[in-house]
This record gives sequence, structure tokens and C-alpha cells, in this order.
Amino acid sequence: MDIYKTLLKNKDIMDLVLTEEEEKENIDFLSTGVIGLNLLFSGKVNGGIPIGRITQMAAPPSLGKSFVGLTLVKNSQRKGMFPIFVDTERAFDFEWAKNVGIDVSDEKLMVIQENMIEPIQSALMKISKSLSLEQKKKTFIVIDSWGNLVTDKTLTDSEKGKDVKDMTVTQKKNILARLLLTTKSTVFVANHTYAAIGGFGDPLAIPGGQVLYHNCSGVIVARSKAKDEDKSKDKEEQITGQLISCLCWKSRFGKEKSKFQFRIKNDGGLDIFYGIKDLALAHGCIVKEGNKYTRPCIKGDKKYWEREIYTSDFWLPIYKQTDFQKYLEERYSFEGKVLDVSVMEIQEELQ
Repeated sequence: MDIYKTLLKNKDIMDLVLTEEEEKENIDFLSTGVIGLNLLFSGKVNGGIPIGRITQMAAPPSLGKSFVGLTLVKNSQRKGMFPIFVDTERAFDFEWAKNVGIDVSDEKLMVIQENMIEPIQSALMKISKSLSLEQKKKTFIVIDSWGNLVTDKTLTDSEKGKDVKDMTVTQKKNILARLLLTTKSTVFVANHTYAAIGGFGDPLAIPGGQVLYHNCSGVIVARSKAKDEDKSKDKEEQITGQLISCLCWKSRFGKEKSKFQFRIKNDGGLDIFYGIKDLALAHGCIVKEGNKYTRPCIKGDKKYWEREIYTSDFWLPIYKQTDFQKYLEERYSFEGKVLDVSVMEIQEELQ
């Protein structure tokens, strides 16, 4: 085409152009360590948050968003990426991070402990400018959390004894959200939610400016927490973890409004398999016999108590010998689904 041949001669333009082949090559994901969260963020069992884009997880306090962030840090290191953890809560614990499996050595992890927007913004821009494009693509930024960001004006007003709302916070958060796109890095933002006053509006609204929301490829909201209790006959009833219910608020890869419940175990962190049992029963790759479960795909399979099924030994044969993975991905994504007829085709028929 003549127009394309003309543009092809201008290198400054062509350096900015994204081709279909490049786009397909660039789509990769960083696992959350939980099948359910991977499905919500990406529509894929082996997916997760999209690399090279911004993703957000919002939740009330103590609903696992920081734990998910740390797990992503661990998995980013396994993928050969360099994580930069922006700790606005002054809560980063190196020993806890090591227990999660994170390499906390200087050459493997950078922790920035600051909650003022201006120095964070300056640091991230200096980091980005000092890296090549390939290095930017291998950089993973975690901001934990967005809700604690404040401005210079907030500090100045406090020093002067002014008890007034800082009207510049949202504006500066919006600027920071735009600048995060220019880093060309993978970004995961942990954010707060707040309850709507008077029962009006969204009961779990996401604060901190609309630009971050619009710039995110995916937004997951954790909405409630329940106790995970061991009620087996041979044990006294005890709390063994927390069950977190979450909703896909926005996704460019998965189905919006999809729901999932994941588990944080008291003695083992995120449970990769929890939450898929009911889906497996609906699919038929596991069946319930009495109070136990068994796998039809395994000849002569034994029967398992529920507490025994959340292991690789139980689930890997199911993924290898059945189409359960395809079933999950069709349920949580729109991949491969296109409209049969376009608006232009309808217009042509009308003419």
C-alpha cells in the first residue's frame, strides 16, 4: 500500500509502531501462585498478571493483597526479572520475605521505603531513564500500597497545623499513574477500598484517582474474608487459614465480573489449588462419593478427604489426562470468541 511504503521510510515513526507479530511475542504473564487468581487476571491457568503492563489488586485491610504482591516478587525473580518494592506502609520485613522464598540480596531486590508521591515519582523516573528498553522489560515494580501515598503539601499543612483536606493528592496520584506507563515495566499496585457512606454507591469503592484504574490491564477486588477451619473427625476444630473472596473488576484478558475464592494457609502461604474443587465437580474430572472425592481418569483411584486433595499429586494427573484446563480457560476468558457478523456487514446489507 502506498501510504505504508511512505511511512516505512520514516524510522522515528516505525520505531513506535507495534506489529501483530511483536504483540503476540510480547504477551507473557507472571504467575500469582494461585490458579484462581491467574484465571481472573489473564483467563489462563498458567497465566497471571500481564508482563509489561499495570495491574491492581484492591482490598480492605488483611485480605491478602500484600501477600500476593510478595508472591509475585518471588515468581518475578524465578523469571529472571528484577523487582523494585515500593513500601509506602513501612511494613516490609526481610525475614518474612525470605520465608516466602524471596532472594533479598541487593542484586536481586530493591526496597524503596517512602510514602510521599514526589520522591517516589522522582526515583522511579530516574530508575527508568537509567535502564535500557530490554532492562525495563525485565523490571518489576510493586507499590504497596497506593492508599498510603501523600504529597508534600500534606506534610507542609501538617507542619503549619492546618487541618484541611489536601485537594492535590488525587491529581498527583493521577500523574504518577500516567508516569508508570512510561517506565515500560511490569507494575503491580496494591490498593485499599473504602465503604460507601450512607449505603449509597459501590460498597467497596477503589480510591486514589481514576487514571490508575483506566491504565490497568486488570483490576481484582477482594471483597470478604472467612475463616478456613479444619473440621475433620480426627482433629479438634481449628482455624488453619483465611478464605478470600474476590471479583474481577476489570480485565483485558479474562471475563469481567468473574468470581473466585482463594486460600491463605497459616502454615504455607497461598494455596495454588484451593477454589477449583467445585469447578472440577461441575466438569466431572472429580466426583464425590459420600464425604470423599475420587478421580474417574485414574483407574482404581482411591478416595480422598477434602483436606487431602489440595496437592500436586492429586491435580496434575487431572490436568494431563483430561480437558479440565481448557474447561477453566473457556469459563474465564473470551479467547477465540468473535462476533459472527460486524456492524459494517449489517450496514452493507441495509444498503
